[in-house]
Amino acid sequence: MIITMTPDGGADVRIRAADGSRSDAELQGLSGQLVQAVFGRRPEVTVQAGDVYPLARAHVDGVFRPGPHPTFRFDGTALRAALVARGLPDMVLRLETPSVPERIRTDAGARRDGAAVEWQPLSGHPWAELRLRPRPGLWLIQMTVAVVCFGCLAAAFVMRDRIGISAGLAALAACGGGTVAVLALNVRTDDAGVAGLIGRNGLLPCALVPPLAFVAGVAALVVLAKNIRGRISAGRPPGRSH
Repeated sequence: MIITMTPDGGADVRIRAADGSRSDAELQGLSGQLVQAVFGRRPEVTVQAGDVYPLARAHVDGVFRPGPHPTFRFDGTALRAALVARGLPDMVLRLETPSVPERIRTDAGARRDGAAVEWQPLSGHPWAELRLRPRPGLWLIQMTVAVVCFGCLAAAFVMRDRIGISAGLAALAACGGGTVAVLALNVRTDDAGVAGLIGRNGLLPCALVPPLAFVAGVAALVVLAKNIRGRISAGRPPGRSH
């Protein structure tokens, strides 16, 4: 069972029976019970073909409230009880957090794996407390620089007949694209989602901005190189005619 917390405050759940002997209907019913044991509600569960065995999927809204410092506490006691009631001997559980800085406290049986927590096997009274620390300020700076990059590149194309101005705008666009790329190493769109600045529908469009800004920066370098070459050509004395 893999629980992936989403930046908008929800969770995506994937469940697979390791032996593959259960029918789709059995896996769907079991998955619904396990999700209910964790989150106290039973969302719609779908079953689809996996790489080896069928995979059940569900999405749960409102797992945590986005904000400056969201907190989520996972209590797997009811999940363990549901496994025992169904006669299941064991479960591997993985809890994954959004791509933001976090502080995680767990029981002694849990194992940290980067930004995730794993229980292998799920026994005793598993629990975890996650404190997320998004960085919306860095994300806003990144988006502002990206907008400046796009605007300068567009203006450089419009002003291409005025080589000096176009070259300056292209240089600014190139610097902006590089800055966005550097910031992308430390900040993600998840920071804005977890902080509550954007909702689920805005996550994908905003995630595309940094790579587009990098491409715009490369295009700006091409424009700048053409402008420099054009300026050099304009400054050369005309050749002698024979």
